[in-house]
Amino acid sequence: MRNHLKKLVIFTMLAFLVGASGQALADSNHAFPVFRTGVGARALGMGGAYVAVASDASAGFWNPAGLTGIENFNLTSMLAADMAYDRQHNYVALGYNFGNAGWGALSWVDMGINDLMGHDVNGNYTNDFSADDHGFLFSYANALNDLTVGASVKVAYQKIDDYSKTGIGLDAGIKYALSDNMALGFTAQDLGTKIGDYKL
Repeated sequence: MRNHLKKLVIFTMLAFLVGASGQALADSNHAFPVFRTGVGARALGMGGAYVAVASDASAGFWNPAGLTGIENFNLTSMLAADMAYDRQHNYVALGYNFGNAGWGALSWVDMGINDLMGHDVNGNYTNDFSADDHGFLFSYANALNDLTVGASVKVAYQKIDDYSKTGIGLDAGIKYALSDNMALGFTAQDLGTKIGDYKL
């Protein structure tokens, strides 16, 4: 009985946090789309619910606590090239179980557009250029019985024509297994993430 009460309290607290974060997401105007758009067909199809079930290398992006679902080694990727207007959205992640030392993952996500036409202040054509956003994530997770915790250090790089900036930030996440078939997840993304002088 005591164990069920503990689970109910945790569920109620997380439900409140999810409601609050859902409102924050609805009001979001993220300045760096590569960290907003998401990765992976399954995760994108599930929307925000994926933070509770992420269990492969893509957990480094969605909820780093989910890396504890990797048994040995995991590689996941996504390629979305040749989209309309010369856009691309690519992703690859590698996750590994280090045993008692925990779980780790390296991820790279890229979004961009090619063949943009540049013009001067008078409207005269100057040159074609591209715009690219890159995100690199270095993730770590560990398990404390039914509770798993994780964090991702994010490095952001943006290049538009001859302009480029870099930045760094942090994601943190938790997962709690209520049973073999049910889990709760919570993630806080872009904690202090900046590109140049701009906060995301």
